[in-house]
Amino acid sequence: MREQVTRFVRRLGVLNRLKNIVRKLTRGRKELDYFIYALVLILCLGVVVSFSSAIMVMIADDRLNYSFCLRNECLNNVADYYSAPIAIFGFFVDVLVLVATVGGILVALMSYLGSKDTSNFTNHISHLSLFQEFFVGEVNKRDRLSISSFDVYRVYFMVFPGSKDGDFVPGEDYSYFLTEVNNAINESNRKFTSGSIPPFSYQQHQTAMIDCFRMIGLSLQHVPKLDFFEIENQVLDLLETINKSFIGGHESLKVNERLYR
Repeated sequence: MREQVTRFVRRLGVLNRLKNIVRKLTRGRKELDYFIYALVLILCLGVVVSFSSAIMVMIADDRLNYSFCLRNECLNNVADYYSAPIAIFGFFVDVLVLVATVGGILVALMSYLGSKDTSNFTNHISHLSLFQEFFVGEVNKRDRLSISSFDVYRVYFMVFPGSKDGDFVPGEDYSYFLTEVNNAINESNRKFTSGSIPPFSYQQHQTAMIDCFRMIGLSLQHVPKLDFFEIENQVLDLLETINKSFIGGHESLKVNERLYR
C-alpha cells in the first residue's frame, strides 16, 4: 500500500514541483532548502494529524450524518465539537513559529558567515594583487635587485599570514625576521664601533645577513664588500618602503640604523 501511494505521488510530480518551488525561493542555497523543507514538513504533519483527529472525532461521535450548516449557532458549536483537533493544529503552529524563528536566525547567521567568507577571499585576492604589483615595481626601481631572486608569495604570506581570513595584521614570522635582521645589524654595529676582538668582519656580516634574507625567500651570494653593502642597502630600503606602505610604519617593524657602512 505504501509503495502504491509513493508511486501515485511521484506520478503527480508533487515532490518535483515542491523542489522546484523551494529552489526558486532559496536560489539553490542548501541551508535555505533544508529550512523550507522543515517548515513544509511541520505544516503538512500538523494538517494531517489535525485532519485525522477531526475525522476520528466525527466517527466516534457519529457526526458524519450531520447536514451541512452555515448558521451562526452551527459555526459556534464547531469550536466545541473539534476542540481537540484545533488544539493539535495550534500546537503544530506554535512549533512552526518556534522553528521558523530559530531557523531564521541560524539561516541569517550562516548567510552572514558565507558572505563574510566570500568578502574575505575577494579582499585577499585584491590585496595580494596590489602587493605583488607594488613589490615588483619597487624591485625594478633598484638596479642591484632582481625580481627573480625573490619569492613574492612567500614574502606576502610572511607579512600577512591571515590575509585569507580578512586579517591584514603583520604576522609573527615577519616580526621575527625583522628582529633577526636588527640583531645582525646591532652585532655588526657593536663590533665596528667598539673595536672588539674579534673585530668587525664584513664576510661574517654578509653570512649573517644572507641567512636572514633567506627567511623571506631572497637568495643572495657572497660578493665583494662594496657590492654587498649596496645590495643590502637596497633590500633594507625595500623592506622599509613595504612597511610604510602596507603596515603603517610600526616602530617595532623598523630597521635599525647601520653604522658599519
